This record gives sequence, structure tokens and C-alpha cells, in this order.
Amino acid sequence: MTHPTAASYQPDIDGLRAIAVVGVVGYHTSPRLVPGGFAGVDIFFVISGFLISSIILREISEGRFSLIDFFARRVRRLFPALITVLAATIAIGWYVLLPHEFQALGKHICASAVYLLNFTLKSEGGYFDVSGDEKPLLHLWSLSVEEQFYLGHRLIKPHPDSDCSQLHRSEEVGVVLVVAGCNGAVVLDPIEEPLDL
Repeated sequence: MTHPTAASYQPDIDGLRAIAVVGVVGYHTSPRLVPGGFAGVDIFFVISGFLISSIILREISEGRFSLIDFFARRVRRLFPALITVLAATIAIGWYVLLPHEFQALGKHICASAVYLLNFTLKSEGGYFDVSGDEKPLLHLWSLSVEEQFYLGHRLIKPHPDSDCSQLHRSEEVGVVLVVAGCNGAVVLDPIEEPLDL
């Protein structure tokens, strides 16, 4: 099985990215006109999973994969933008938020920096919780999920010296885990109001 190289350009992936961006921006601009636009986040997950899994699988097959090197590359790529967003958010928050809101923002910044914001946000959900519109770092939940996926991804992949049957088995386990996780997310966090389509 050949995996695309990081250098091989695939215009179809850019097309999917464009569709995802239009959907997400459309949803945030006018949720009634583009009610399913949030699915663009799912498209980004699939694209990212495909591209990065291809890199991981290629490096495993070449016998040069290192989890430490992988996450070091991720940190070099993501942290400059992440730190900029977090620093700007805390600076603006210092001036515009009330003390209890600023305290909540601090918790979200810490959780975002270690890719655990999705768990923090889930633990806050409830009747007295503030609206998602009032959480400036809400969009970073998806980055947390993505990084957690890559950490788990390596745990279910076999050693490169194992035979092909084990590779297929681990892919089956991966698919089962993804499907179970999606089903669990739907069951444990149902949509409160059905969408008017």
C-alpha cells in the first residue's frame, strides 16, 4: 500500500477544504441559511486524519516513526498560532471581562494549551452554563480532539515489523473505535433542539 507523501499536492483536498470553509463560515454567518454548515469541521477532521495518518503510516513503513518527533513537528507548526490566539484572547479578556469570566477564560486557556479543552467544555455544560457565544476559545475544542486522535492513533497501529494481517486488524480496531466514539458522542450529548431543515 502506498501512502501520499507530504510533498505530493492534491488539488481535490483543497477543493474539500474550500467546501468546509464555506460551510463553517456560512453557518456562523447565517445558521438558518446554512444549517448544516458545521459539518465543515467534520470535513477538516477527515482531511487532517487522512493527511497526517498518511505521513505516520509512511514513516512507520520506513521504520523511522517517532512519537516524540511527530509531536515536536506538531508543536512547531501549531504553537506559534495557538500562542498568538491565547495571548491576544487573554489580553483582550483582561480589559473586557468581569473577574469570574476572566477566571473561566484562564481555565480555558490552560486546557487549550494542553489540548484538553473539549473535556473542560463538556464538564461545564449544564443549565446554568453560559452560552457558547460567550466562550472565546470554543473553536479550539476541535484541535483538542484532533491531537487526542493522533496520540491514540499510534497506540492502535502495530509495530512496522508485524505482518500485514495484524495491520488490517489494527485498522479494523481503529474503525470500531471511531464509530463507537461517534455513537457515544451522539448518545451522551444529544442535540437539544432538532434542526429546522
